[in-house]
Amino acid sequence: AFIESGGMVVMEAENYTSISQNGDVTNWIQASVQSGFTGTGYMTTPNNGVANASWATACDVSYKIQITTAGTYYIALRRLALTASDDSWYTGVDGVQKIQGSGSVSAWKWSTAYSLGTLSAGEHIINIRRREDGLMIDRIMLATSTSALPASGSTVNGPAESPRGGAVTYSYNWSFGDGTSSSEQNPSHTYTAAGTYNAIVTVTDGVSSVSDTVVISVTGSGTQELITNVSSKGVKATNLQVGSQYYTDRTYTIKSLPQALVGAEYIKTANADKGNTSESYLTFTLTAEAYVVIAYDSRATVLPNWMSTWTKTTDVITTTDVTLNLYQKKLSAGTYTLGGNMAAPASGANSNYFVVAYFVSVTKSALVPMLLSAPEEKQIDIYPVPAADKITIKASSGMKSISLINMQGQVMLVKDLKGLDEVDIDLSGMQPGEYLLMVNNGDVPLIRRIIKQ
Repeated sequence: AFIESGGMVVMEAENYTSISQNGDVTNWIQASVQSGFTGTGYMTTPNNGVANASWATACDVSYKIQITTAGTYYIALRRLALTASDDSWYTGVDGVQKIQGSGSVSAWKWSTAYSLGTLSAGEHIINIRRREDGLMIDRIMLATSTSALPASGSTVNGPAESPRGGAVTYSYNWSFGDGTSSSEQNPSHTYTAAGTYNAIVTVTDGVSSVSDTVVISVTGSGTQELITNVSSKGVKATNLQVGSQYYTDRTYTIKSLPQALVGAEYIKTANADKGNTSESYLTFTLTAEAYVVIAYDSRATVLPNWMSTWTKTTDVITTTDVTLNLYQKKLSAGTYTLGGNMAAPASGANSNYFVVAYFVSVTKSALVPMLLSAPEEKQIDIYPVPAADKITIKASSGMKSISLINMQGQVMLVKDLKGLDEVDIDLSGMQPGEYLLMVNNGDVPLIRRIIKQ
């Protein structure tokens, strides 16, 4: 929440708490096309020529504020409206309409002194809803005195943005699919019978909530073998770790590997087979559904045809020899055959690959499946990585929500996106380090690792 101090609270429009399409034909987006804005951008709705004369069904961008100084508050908006058909909006408090404003302005200017009525001490939600399309909002300011607001028509930037924090608390509701539940943030749970369970977690921040589901397959013993019946070209090994040898004929060891692969089963191969061109080089059996990973020489310029349906991930394994790119595929229980390292039309790989497999079912944490990257049928772009204060997320299909989780499993951010294909996320309040970004598209959640500088 934005923290009011001295009867004043100031917000950059792009640092919203949530957005909702609310039954409208369009929705709010962050943009940066029009110069002169402050912060990292401004909020607008696409200029599609369609107005909305109903507060109840107008798309909403909202801001949580924490009031300590109770009293009558007035609102000012720094905005841009290029024509009279782009200039009107609604403002409300806690979901109740308070005002309707309008007026075209050809430059970023303040529209001020609209009364919001009395705000009591505590949390409130400021709602901005579009009436006409194309309106652009850069900053929002509330004050108990109209004299504290920028003059109407002024082009000044206004006071600095208010600090955030303190007021937002998250609640957690877990349903494990076997009739049991938990309200802990990071619970542990033991299933007492074999079967398939839908574990659902719902995180609520007082304004909105987001849910994700993980399908957990319980087969009985926690020591179930995953890889069996490895053909003569490979040797099964267990407990993959930093320092593990991955060839049968070399002493090269692993220097670093993704957390998802730590402790996994794997198949050692012979580096002497790096030139193998067969389409049937290595055979093995999976006893359960698993993610299988091919660790392939990063120097390769062309992959073999048999790898064309495998998805390259953002992760790598580093070794005392070369860096290995990781290609992933989800496979059902069954027997599989992989081709040779240099099967046609492969080129450039001078070290042989090896194979890693890990269970799809969650065994270490019920928070998210430990995916190295999105399943192959999904596409998502995140940039820049590493990031300083902001990341941009683009998806090939509409995103329902995103969650940002630190490496201790704490949910640091939840945003309800209502089908947006692109969104910018403010990281300025986050501590430097690694985070998991979980994107919910309504199917399997897409997991990517990001780094905050």
